[in-house]
Amino acid sequence: MPLHIEVISPGIVVFTFPDFKRATVEQWGEYILSMKDNLPNRIRGLYDFRQCQMATRFTLEYQNQIVGQLDLPDDTRSAYLLNSDTILHMWTRLIQENIETPLVQVQTFTDYDDAVMWLSE
Repeated sequence: MPLHIEVISPGIVVFTFPDFKRATVEQWGEYILSMKDNLPNRIRGLYDFRQCQMATRFTLEYQNQIVGQLDLPDDTRSAYLLNSDTILHMWTRLIQENIETPLVQVQTFTDYDDAVMWLSE
C-alpha cells in the first residue's frame, strides 16, 4: 500500500504512512519537493505513523535532507500520530536526537482528533 496523502480543512495535509520502506519515504519526499516553490505562509502536516514500526536511519536522514531544502515559514507545525504513549515518548526522543532541520513546532499524539485540533490553532 502506498503513502496516502489527503488535504483536510483548514489546510492540513495528512500523510498516512503504511510503513517506513524506502519507496514510501521517497514518495513523501517527492510530494514535499513538488510543493517547494509554492509553500503557503502557514504549514500544517499530520504524519500518521500508527501502522509503522520505528523509523529507520534512512527515514530520519532522508527527512533531514528533504526538509533541509525548504524555506519553512515561521508558522509551521507538524503533528506525529502514534499508537501508544510508550511509542510516543520513544519517538519524541528519537526526533529530538536525530532531526537536524528546524521544524518550528512539533507535537506527538495518540489521538487523531487531538492532533487535528492542535494543528488547527
